[in-house]
Amino acid sequence: MDMMGGMGPMGGGLEAQSRAIGSLQGSLAAYMEQVGATAAGIEIETVGLRASVQTTAIINGAQQANVIPGEIVQEAVQLRVAMAHPRGGTWTWAHLTMTAPDYRLKVNVDYDRKPDLDPPVSAKDCADELSHFPRDPGTTPDWMRPAR
Repeated sequence: MDMMGGMGPMGGGLEAQSRAIGSLQGSLAAYMEQVGATAAGIEIETVGLRASVQTTAIINGAQQANVIPGEIVQEAVQLRVAMAHPRGGTWTWAHLTMTAPDYRLKVNVDYDRKPDLDPPVSAKDCADELSHFPRDPGTTPDWMRPAR
């Protein structure tokens, strides 16, 4: 498992994070083996209760978009909960990739990137985010802060 991105102290959540990533790795590997995919990727942009997800898989040498099953996508989005930091929030962007034959999930996350959603991120989205994943002022990006 390769971990990159803004990773701070985990506050005891490392075991839950490891379990969640391991579960997703198993689900995605099983899907890839079932359909004969040589690579798969899931990109998630999310804030509050909104998320945008794009998936790709290379099957029989051809890249196919948005073919990864919804339950695997949901499991990927739920990584936000397991990867949340106490008072540090959770990621708003993730790119998860896997290739055959090793089937190791590579996780690249960003806790501060403003999601490019349609319609654009609103003050309510940011309030929902901070309600579910509180952040100390020093860990809250400017775009997520309430307007004064």
